[in-house]
Amino acid sequence: MLRCMNRNKRIKPIYVAYFLESDELTEEKDGYTVYTGDRTGSYTELKELRVSVAPKSYFYNGDATVTSIFGTDLNYDKVIVADWTNKGAMQIDEYSRLWVDVEPYINGVLQPHDYEVKRIEITHDRTACYIAIGRVSRNE
Repeated sequence: MLRCMNRNKRIKPIYVAYFLESDELTEEKDGYTVYTGDRTGSYTELKELRVSVAPKSYFYNGDATVTSIFGTDLNYDKVIVADWTNKGAMQIDEYSRLWVDVEPYINGVLQPHDYEVKRIEITHDRTACYIAIGRVSRNE
């Protein structure tokens, strides 16, 4: 696991907020509680992680004959590589929010996350995990 060595980890950490639970949104109408059908999620406080982050091209060169770790149909931008000793990275799931290329706080205000998890692949012996992440598109 050469990519998980301390010298190969990013100098600048990434930040993650783990998903806790989903809440259904409600509103009051005529004294009754009405469910709107929308949902919101609650997340943990941000945790700092030191992991290896590689570009997509490091794992997949675009040739149709080559199969990457995650398959050829998945659209992702970067890959996080972590070994079993990095408990924070092993807890990431598909609903986690990631701050990779941006600072999470500017003047004490939490900024929107810039990456989301696309897929997670863990080796059969649980010694390493590969997390495909994609940039969040925002209409501004």
